[in-house]
Amino acid sequence: MKNFIIFLVFVAGCGVVCAESASKAVEAGNRLYGEQKFQEAGVEYDRAAEFKGGSLVPRFNKANSLYRLGDVSAAADLYSEVAARSKDEGLVAAAKYNLGNSNFRLAAEKMGAQKPDVDGAIADYKDAVKSFRQVLDIEPDNEKAGRNIEVAKQVIRKLLQQKKQMEEQKKEQQKKQQDAKDKLEDVKEKQKKLSQENQKTQEKQEKGEISKQQAQQEHKEQQKKQEELNEETKQAADQVKEAFGGQDQKDDNGQPQAEKSGADKAMEDIEDAMKDQKKAADELGAGAGKKAKESQDGAVEKLEKAIEELSKGDEKKKDGEGDEKKKDDEKKNGEKDDKNKGEQEQPKDDEQDGKQDQEQEAPDATAEEILNKEKQNKKRRRVIGVYKVPVEKDW
Repeated sequence: MKNFIIFLVFVAGCGVVCAESASKAVEAGNRLYGEQKFQEAGVEYDRAAEFKGGSLVPRFNKANSLYRLGDVSAAADLYSEVAARSKDEGLVAAAKYNLGNSNFRLAAEKMGAQKPDVDGAIADYKDAVKSFRQVLDIEPDNEKAGRNIEVAKQVIRKLLQQKKQMEEQKKEQQKKQQDAKDKLEDVKEKQKKLSQENQKTQEKQEKGEISKQQAQQEHKEQQKKQEELNEETKQAADQVKEAFGGQDQKDDNGQPQAEKSGADKAMEDIEDAMKDQKKAADELGAGAGKKAKESQDGAVEKLEKAIEELSKGDEKKKDGEGDEKKKDDEKKNGEKDDKNKGEQEQPKDDEQDGKQDQEQEAPDATAEEILNKEKQNKKRRRVIGVYKVPVEKDW
């Protein structure tokens, strides 16, 4: 409905020369738009919009140009302006419809990003529904707006379900990680206790409270405990690997990180601790209590270090989430600053070509067409699909 470029009629008071100049600018813009020269068309629409007392149609047409250039956010702002200021119900309905599509596309792009923004996408989809409902208030028989509401609500439900599943998975993963750290802490305390038992055996022998043969017998019993603890440590290592394995392995661009993750470092510490445990068991079996004590203490130290690495990873993750939010806020503020610099600023030619390659559907396309087009465009990133869940109309 609203992709075609609207021709304008200026109100009285602008003057004949003014009206003719504005009309020529719009005609030039429409011709360029038809040739898919959207950047140049936008310049002509800006010229037409400068005349006082003129129609808001040039602003609407400029918004269409911005949309086709891929500057959907700026297009949405213009559609909102036209809808708020125009007294022409047809133009208001057209602007509201295209505003809904703009919000729909912004939401689809957020879900197609390398790190999908589910909450942001849901908010945009809800804004799209609101705009389409406002179209129906003006044009109750507008089937495209009605169908778009259905599609948007399907996607919202799907995303809410996805968000719930992600939250449940996150809680489950956090529980596994905490259980793994608790297990590692338990192993560490048992290792401390074994080291203390070994120390007591040595002290009793030195004081003459037990004979060398009795001390060796105690060390044999401690050797068995040490071997059992070594097996328990292996189980803890497997638990840590399952709970923390594969995390922080890639950077934001999907490339392997140069620096090892906290989980990787913790696993190395645990493996070194197990080597010390095995060494301690052999030394206890040979009656070398002092050497065994050094190995046992080394195992305790490495287990403590592993626990610290896992805890650092938790803190780093929290800081990272805070940094992500800060980056998002800075990005939004930056977008606002860019808009305040003026709408005359156009994308560079190479940027325009890239965006036109991806943003070819019309501003008045259906929601399903937007989703399908987005799917085609996102070969280099995740994409949201078209959901075929049955829904009931409530419009």
